[in-house]
Amino acid sequence: MPTGDRSRRTRLRNRILGDDRHLGLWILPLFVMAALLGAVLIGGLAALYYGQQVSDLEETTRRARDNLDEVVTDVEESTQQARRSIRRQVRQARDEFTRTPPVQVPAESGVYAVSADLGGGEVRVGTAFTVFSNESETYLVTAAALVDRDGADAVQVVELFLPNQSVTIRVHGLDRGRDLAVLVAEGGPLPVLPWRPADDAIGVGDVVYAAGIAGSNTPAVVEGSVAGVGPEAVVPDLPLNAFLAGGPLLDGSGRVVAVASLRYAPFGEVEGGLLYAPPIRMVCEALLDCTAADLGQ
Repeated sequence: MPTGDRSRRTRLRNRILGDDRHLGLWILPLFVMAALLGAVLIGGLAALYYGQQVSDLEETTRRARDNLDEVVTDVEESTQQARRSIRRQVRQARDEFTRTPPVQVPAESGVYAVSADLGGGEVRVGTAFTVFSNESETYLVTAAALVDRDGADAVQVVELFLPNQSVTIRVHGLDRGRDLAVLVAEGGPLPVLPWRPADDAIGVGDVVYAAGIAGSNTPAVVEGSVAGVGPEAVVPDLPLNAFLAGGPLLDGSGRVVAVASLRYAPFGEVEGGLLYAPPIRMVCEALLDCTAADLGQ
């Protein structure tokens, strides 16, 4: 081989493989591979970092959204409470200024006299009022004391005194503990008093009226106030007698809040002049299906 060719090959080999004074060109792919691996590693770390940042941001956003939802809910609840309070104060002011009984003629509002023959010459009297009525049937509420014979079966039928006639109707059911009874009459419709909404509780000092038939051909609307109120009872501060027992206790807007009673004793028998009235919706707990849209509404 010529000397020139050998010398060129030697220089080429030394340039590629390197010698004791120079690094060969073979090192360049290593640098490139190292750079690529470094870039991949850095990219992976950056992806992990920013992925964690995104996850943290999403969690922060979720918590902020939850907190905002809670704030909105609190504001809505506060708004509803404020509206109820305003409506209540307006009604109280109106009731205080007008003092006009919400029911002028009880029978025109679905409040009637009722009597029960217990046998042996004993006849009990009271008041009943409609809670549902259509063309085919009418449901009324009264006091269980009217039809309850202590130690014996309850009376099965009673006499209801409508403005132009009296009719015999049946006793649908009774709850002795709550002093409530439900009567059912065929036919209708008869007037129905609205109920006070469940979320609009009556309060101490509110005006209240007992509407009923205080004697033969003697309708009456007795005014008083609420002396106490709780989930088990409304305590009316007004006079009652047996004729008015079973009639509705009305707020100043003429809505039923409770049923007048001389017997109801939710906290046991106690001495004194205070009476207790079962809230109207107790009727729904055992005696009536109150899911119908037109029942007491």
